[in-house]
Amino acid sequence: MNIYIYSLIALFMKDNMRCVVYEKYGGPEVLEIKSVPIPTISDKEVLVKVYSVCVTTGDCRLRSLDMPGGMKFLARLGLGYNKPRNPVPGMMFSGVVESVGSAVTKFKVGDEVFGSAMKASCEFLKINEDKDIVLKPSNLSFNEAAAVPFGGVSSLIFLRDFTKLKSGQKILINGASGELGLFAVQLAKYYNCEVTAVCSGKSFDLVKSLGADFVIDYTKENFMENGKTYDVIFDTIGKITFKNSLNSLVHKGKFVETVASLLDYLTVLRTSIFGGKKFVAGVAIGKVADLEFLKTLIEEEKIKPIVAKVFSFEDIARAHAFAEGGTKVGSCIVEVVKHE
Repeated sequence: MNIYIYSLIALFMKDNMRCVVYEKYGGPEVLEIKSVPIPTISDKEVLVKVYSVCVTTGDCRLRSLDMPGGMKFLARLGLGYNKPRNPVPGMMFSGVVESVGSAVTKFKVGDEVFGSAMKASCEFLKINEDKDIVLKPSNLSFNEAAAVPFGGVSSLIFLRDFTKLKSGQKILINGASGELGLFAVQLAKYYNCEVTAVCSGKSFDLVKSLGADFVIDYTKENFMENGKTYDVIFDTIGKITFKNSLNSLVHKGKFVETVASLLDYLTVLRTSIFGGKKFVAGVAIGKVADLEFLKTLIEEEKIKPIVAKVFSFEDIARAHAFAEGGTKVGSCIVEVVKHE
């Protein structure tokens, strides 16, 4: 290969980046890395060099269309019926500001940031400065910071906004060692609640260290049969039902579900009008203020993210398989560039 061909390749790569794409729905094997143009930013946008992305259960559901009853059809209508309209997975990121638009005032080149945006699984990402992007907590690595926007923000919205969690309440968190569960344990303690965590025995020490008052090993005990009741039952993994949990709820207690079917939403509507015990579900959509709030709690060492495993960018398919395996303790992170 002569010097002219090398020059042409260098010129081509200068304006391109590596990006994860999937052009059809399916398992992790549909993911591939392609070369695509680096996005051009507008006056109010920043270009972020992505260091880490979090592979979430939500990413896996969108890729596979593995949705609860009745939701798959609606998902196809919204996301693309036969193939995804947005073929780039990932939303939760951390990185460094590479360039800024002429009207940007909140960020400068070199700022370490984290947040949430579509098409995050690329080497570069553009995002409006007023959207979900804030300065990275000073006491977190890039890998840890990428874990915050999904597990942290989702748990915050479900507990603070949907559930209206109050000081002194008793809450049971099912799936307490997962990406939502670990944040939920810490946030519930921040709101001064009594926390019972349900997880496997291998995670006992971790969830206790994060503040859980009681821990139940789901392989040895069914909390729905022990006679204890709670103000809130937060199912972070979609493994239990409102009906089966009724005897474990106090009068006017709330069952909170993160993965709901169409039938579940009918129950949400019915219990919001009739009956003492409530079924609560919804889509947790955060705001910049939520990221800022979590950043403050992290810098004050009141909560912290837990990273289960870190994968290289080239191992994106293995990362997705790990994330949807159901046994990870914490968040699954992909390093887009090696930095730690």
